[in-house]
Amino acid sequence: FFFYGNDAHSYLDPIETFVDHGAFLLDGEYSAFRMPGYLLLYGIPYFIFGQEIGLLILSLFNLIIDVASCVLLFKLLVRIVKPDWSFLILIGYLIYPRIASFGYLGMPEVVASFCLIGIVYCATELQFTFKRKYIWFSALLITQLVFMKPIAVLLIPVILAHILYVFCKNSMSLSHLVSAGFSYLLIPCLAIGIWTVRNYMQFDKIMPLSSALTWTGPDQGFRSFCRRTGLEFQSWHGDDARAWFVPNDHYWYNEEFANSNPFPDYIYTSVYNLDSLVSLRSDWHRSIKMAADDPDKIVLEQKVEMKFLDYANSFIFERPFHFLVTIRVKLLSSFLFIKDSFSPFSQNSLVFLVIRILYFATYYFLVLGMLFTLIAGYIKRKEPEMALVALMIVVFIGSHVLMGRIENRYLLPILPLGLIGYAWLIKALIQRGLLKANIFHH
Repeated sequence: FFFYGNDAHSYLDPIETFVDHGAFLLDGEYSAFRMPGYLLLYGIPYFIFGQEIGLLILSLFNLIIDVASCVLLFKLLVRIVKPDWSFLILIGYLIYPRIASFGYLGMPEVVASFCLIGIVYCATELQFTFKRKYIWFSALLITQLVFMKPIAVLLIPVILAHILYVFCKNSMSLSHLVSAGFSYLLIPCLAIGIWTVRNYMQFDKIMPLSSALTWTGPDQGFRSFCRRTGLEFQSWHGDDARAWFVPNDHYWYNEEFANSNPFPDYIYTSVYNLDSLVSLRSDWHRSIKMAADDPDKIVLEQKVEMKFLDYANSFIFERPFHFLVTIRVKLLSSFLFIKDSFSPFSQNSLVFLVIRILYFATYYFLVLGMLFTLIAGYIKRKEPEMALVALMIVVFIGSHVLMGRIENRYLLPILPLGLIGYAWLIKALIQRGLLKANIFHH
């Protein structure tokens, strides 16, 4: 189930560097900006046992965390429908081929998924028990989630609003409200504050949150340009913007494609056109071939990056409708509707064909479930836990689309919450007499 590769190094290497040398910085590499979400889960095993055994222990933690996620999911589903149906709904998630690792060992999706499920579970229990421990658990989980995926910081006020609403709904005093809010905010604010101090000491910049996006260079400029103009740059099909920009010695290179104009007309502005992009591509290629110690290389790389950013900014100002509407729709579509399964399943044998079919079927089963969850959240919006789940899905997906962070793996942590929508759908069908409440016994 586990592969160690992809971006996993950028999450785990800083932890190893911190344990070995006392600093997260890796010679100025982009991973220096990764937040240390794996500091406890991997840092401690690595410190005690080293890399090989540490990774094995991390894989075991992955399994334990995933099992815990399923247990909490089952408990949430049982609150809505009978255990029989809850078990069947959960099966639809368990057979999803990426459930155990979500791709690669060391990536943040498994832990992030557990955090999201755990937050919903704690929010539900708080609503019925008012035990302060669920506020503390929520605070710990959202802190872990933010340090795995900084974009999740937008969920902090959403969860805070839920906690305060639950207390207000039950006529709690002002002192209880203040105490509950303080208890929830203390841990994430303290952790983010410490990281902000670290970043200021390391980079002389105030950065409360940081990620690989903080890095600079031609490639980051290119990515920013693509995110703002809605161009595909990571579909891995050889027909996206990155394939058009690759050097002619790259295995993706296709002369006919490189000499074509594959971009929609609306991305061009008064600042740049197709010839401008061809010239920019040529400069980028020249910078790649220059020696690392060549002073002209740095100058040319900065020129390439700034041109990408200038072109992107001109698109924002001259094409506001496309930037605000057209591109958001394109990004949402690219985020939800995958063109490819995953490289381990891309072989052409019958076995892998079956796995690919299973992969797509279960993936869209979960995506459809999120739609049902949003519908249920609207219908049951007076029930705080359902409103919270629906709002978390909207904020999570919306924030990624707004920022152009649409790599499909970013969606995976929120997918399990789609099962809640199926539970409400089945409950509605049972109430209308279209389904039996118990299916395994009478």
